[in-house]
Amino acid sequence: MGGPRVALVHDFLLDVRGAERVFEAICRVWPDADVFTAVYDEEGTAGRFAHRRIHTSFLQRLRPTARTFRALLPLYPYSVEAFDLREYDLVISSASAWAALRTSSCAASTSASPMRTASSPGMRRPV
Repeated sequence: MGGPRVALVHDFLLDVRGAERVFEAICRVWPDADVFTAVYDEEGTAGRFAHRRIHTSFLQRLRPTARTFRALLPLYPYSVEAFDLREYDLVISSASAWAALRTSSCAASTSASPMRTASSPGMRRPV
């Protein structure tokens, strides 16, 4: 019997800045966890997540980069909410924008921008 199924969620993995470094540290704690992110750029993240099982959203088809992703900002909340995480026992989200999720699994969230998260209408709805 294996341990709990863990999903790690981050807004987007397009480059390596502070929030991505925090997420990388979270990934080291759960080395077998699946990673969910709206969009992913292996080159932009210097291959730091290349060995992980990464699930991306429908926005990945547009192949945004760190320079072009802002044009898609209105779609990101929908892309993250579309992930089906019901099979996971634990969901951990690391957010600098919208990846703080409401889920039926046991969930924990860390925010690199707490005031942005607190002002989000979706975060004021009951879980």
